[in-house]
Amino acid sequence: MRYILIASLILLCSAFTNAQVHIKNQHYVQVNAGGYDKLIHPDFDNFFLQVEYGKYSKRLNTRGFAFLYAKKLSGNLIPVEKYQASFKQELNIFSSADLRSTFKVLGTIDFGYESINRDKEYSGPNYVSSKSAFILGLGTGAEYEFSPIVIGTRVTYNFLSNYQKFTTYPYIGLKFHLK
Repeated sequence: MRYILIASLILLCSAFTNAQVHIKNQHYVQVNAGGYDKLIHPDFDNFFLQVEYGKYSKRLNTRGFAFLYAKKLSGNLIPVEKYQASFKQELNIFSSADLRSTFKVLGTIDFGYESINRDKEYSGPNYVSSKSAFILGLGTGAEYEFSPIVIGTRVTYNFLSNYQKFTTYPYIGLKFHLK
């Protein structure tokens, strides 16, 4: 995990030299990584990866789609995995004069599949439902971007989850403008 973090820091430092501005009708791809309900020290037992595609509108608001994979171990070491797609809307609250720095709030509609213990039966003193399910939810969050680096957090409410109704995803990401 340390090697991944060191490589990420090197990549982020090199990205500062290629800062990008936000332009109306511009498309972008954003890659996020962080913890799944874990703010400090995400690891290979507790992480998520997300890829987003979107487009800026007139006021630098964006709409887009995202695909997420998340994995975590429950308190009694049962693996929980999520495969999720989202429709995302971001509202620009603040942007700098040079359009390289922005602060946004966002909302999402999420749907996907939640796998609990890879669909194998489980029983024990701390019972967790072993029934995997499709999930549907709503999310909100905030992002600060100093182009191309993005720091943010998201909270989702999963209506149909058999494991956990609320999830939190703190993350750091890179945004690449395509035009």
